[in-house]
Amino acid sequence: MSKEFERYKAVATRFARQHDKPLAVWQSVFDWYCGGGRQQFMDAFTKETGITFVRSSPDDLVAMAIPKSYSDLDRKARDDAFYRAHAIWFLEEMDKITAKVPRDLNELTEAAHVAGVLRFTSSVLLDSVVLFEDWGTYRVGVPGIYGIGKSSVEHIMAFYQGARQTIYDHGSWGLSFADNHSDTATAIIRQAVEIRLRRAFGITGKIRKSDDSIHPIPLSHLLDAIDAQRTQIRFPVRFENIKRINGWANIYLHSALKLYAWCPPRSLDFLREFLLGKAMAGHSYHSKAGVMLDQASFDAVRDNVRQKHAHPDFDLPLPDAAECDVLIV
Repeated sequence: MSKEFERYKAVATRFARQHDKPLAVWQSVFDWYCGGGRQQFMDAFTKETGITFVRSSPDDLVAMAIPKSYSDLDRKARDDAFYRAHAIWFLEEMDKITAKVPRDLNELTEAAHVAGVLRFTSSVLLDSVVLFEDWGTYRVGVPGIYGIGKSSVEHIMAFYQGARQTIYDHGSWGLSFADNHSDTATAIIRQAVEIRLRRAFGITGKIRKSDDSIHPIPLSHLLDAIDAQRTQIRFPVRFENIKRINGWANIYLHSALKLYAWCPPRSLDFLREFLLGKAMAGHSYHSKAGVMLDQASFDAVRDNVRQKHAHPDFDLPLPDAAECDVLIV
């Protein structure tokens, strides 16, 4: 392995394992990354892999970085584009953190918050080195030469503590642990995508007439119905990539298989306008603009689902378009 990699690994892993005196550590990470560490990573990555950095759109990066299924992950692990995309995402995430979090924090409350950011940054830095190991293992078939690894499967402790942190915040007087469990956000992203799509078309479940019990309608049926009208629907990002992120999050939900620490925040940033809406002509901001279509296409999507679930024992209540999180244009 190259001296460029050895140099980068030594510094990145040292910072990733430092947790005492978080303000001082953060300043050291900030100075290193902004003062040359960013370039050190790029030099090491290009030297080791021969993969060059190419400007890519957010949609293209998702398509290269995120597997939609287990078989797709197997294919991607043998493709240089997968590692290029994740190298770019690592830089994007570190750029965002160092742009948002000041080097010098004077307020006591800010100094306390930096410890949480630093714990996540540590995971990001460690995974930036793991990326080399994965490239060596799966792309060129030489496992172990980069001398680093991590568990690819989430421990159940992460789900337990992650849930407690959502309730009590991090490290709150013994009510939760301070450790970072950012990968568990993948499950929330999965839920957000599903709820966003269901609310756009008002499709949740059907009601059995005999006892008023609710029976869910599979999300896959709604996705198929949207696909049938895809050319008539406007999303702020490629619909194929919305489905791709949904598939990747399903992998995590069903098997707890993790990718890299930067995947949840990069995916969430990508989905922002789809989930939350966006600015558009005639509006400073519109919360429903993540899904836009005409009335005929809206009706066609719902008719597709209605026909698939038509049954004399069930009702399928569908609210009017005005009550759905969709913009009819």
